[in-house]
Amino acid sequence: MSLKGNKGFSLLEVLVVVVILSVLAATLIPRFGSSIEKSKISRAETELKTFKTALTKVFFDTNYFPKDVSANQDPGLTLKTRVPRAHQKNWDGPYLERWPKNGHPWGGSYDYEYGRNTAMNFDGTAGNEVTLVMRDGALTQKILDRIDADLDDGNASTGLVRHNRRNRLEYFVGEGPKW
Repeated sequence: MSLKGNKGFSLLEVLVVVVILSVLAATLIPRFGSSIEKSKISRAETELKTFKTALTKVFFDTNYFPKDVSANQDPGLTLKTRVPRAHQKNWDGPYLERWPKNGHPWGGSYDYEYGRNTAMNFDGTAGNEVTLVMRDGALTQKILDRIDADLDDGNASTGLVRHNRRNRLEYFVGEGPKW
């Protein structure tokens, strides 16, 4: 079999194809990255709202919020054994299928906090504030601003969502006694 007479691609034709593919990649990759970031934001917002709903249901059932726990720990939404015996009778859970042990989409932790955020004292009784906290990981001001704007007023220092513009966002759940 002879290769004479068979024409291949010229160097110029190959270069044109490479340039076209490079231009397409340069336009599509940022859009793809943006879609991934939007998806992570949507997931975090959904998880925060789901946690808030579950905690509100616990409060309505037991008349108490769970006590403060460590980061990435279930405060008593999935297992009755995490609830003090005195409050197990009215606990009607599980309120969540699972608590996300791997934290939020940017690699940091979710933290349920009770009584640590007196800046969100709306009822005049300091020390009974319930907040959900996203902290650490690859959080940025842009991410925190977007979540604040979607869930609240978009102002980092007012409303029900507050953040430090770096690596910590607090989402107000409510106020009341703890078990």
